[in-house]
Order: sequence, then structure tokens, then C-alpha cells
Amino acid sequence: MIRKLLHLLRVEVDMPPVDPANQVQGVMGAYDCPDLDSVDKCIRQITKTMRKIVESGKYPDLPPKYSADIDLLLERRMWLQVLLEEAPC
Repeated sequence: MIRKLLHLLRVEVDMPPVDPANQVQGVMGAYDCPDLDSVDKCIRQITKTMRKIVESGKYPDLPPKYSADIDLLLERRMWLQVLLEEAPC
């Protein structure tokens, strides 16, 4: 259903296979986030998708769900930063 919706909105999303060890399971899908760059990329993609949905004026129930996913990704980002800070040099 989400892919169909994104197709209708002409949003392209690159969804490679997800490694469960690096997976963030959100409301709207699973995100592969093994490092900070990938987390930032997911957040940018979701933000872009949310912007298009809001601009279309359709599907008002989706932005809060995407916001919840962004919150989960921000938690993952903080966790990865802690791991980097604690890693031995």
C-alpha cells in the first residue's frame, strides 16, 4: 500500500534489503541504518516524502506516522554517536 501511495505521489524511494542487526523498524517501514550517514539519508528521504504529502493536501494521517519514524531514526542516530564516542582509538 505504501509503495502504491508513493508511486501515486511520484516519490522514488530506494529500498535495499535490510540487515536485521542494523534495522530500525518504524511505523511506515524498516530502515537500514548501519552508520550515521545512512541514518541521515533516511531522515532526508522521509522529510522529502512528508513535504510532498503535505503539499499535495492528501493523506493527512501520514505525516504524523512519518514523524514517528523520524523520532526513531533520531534515537538510532544518538545511539550510534554514543558508540562512536566510546570506541577505542
